[in-house]
Amino acid sequence: MKPTALIIEDDDSYRLLLRFQLQSLGFSVVIATDGFTGVKLISIHSPTVIISDFTMPNMNGYEVWKSIQDDPQICRIPFLILSAQVDSHWGKHEHEGLHLLQAESERKGAALSLLAKGLPADALTVALRNLLGGSLPIDTAMQGENVLGETIFVRARA
Repeated sequence: MKPTALIIEDDDSYRLLLRFQLQSLGFSVVIATDGFTGVKLISIHSPTVIISDFTMPNMNGYEVWKSIQDDPQICRIPFLILSAQVDSHWGKHEHEGLHLLQAESERKGAALSLLAKGLPADALTVALRNLLGGSLPIDTAMQGENVLGETIFVRARA
């Protein structure tokens, strides 16, 4: 069974791009279109990694991360925050929520990383390798094996 990546992203085109990138890295993908739905899917699918937009309706990325911190089963899942409003360095942004997220995650020793949207595909690969301790599913796939994962898509109800 392939490791699962949960994408929580409200932008259709960026979500599609992430899905293809993650599948090419060997992940099966579960998709949520808002933070509230994403939180529900975390406990259902037990993903290997969570990739969440920071600014979303219903629940932002900080609220998603905060909501799973009390559950010992899921609070240690590596979490990658995506934002169009940063340059991939924690200190170079204006969002108070990102400052809170960074401080709390460092205090708890959580596996958390920040990535600016719009970077080349290899930036996501590098960020995931760093977050997951150096290897990705595609790194361990047997030659000739189909590494393209499946997708489960859950759209938020209006």
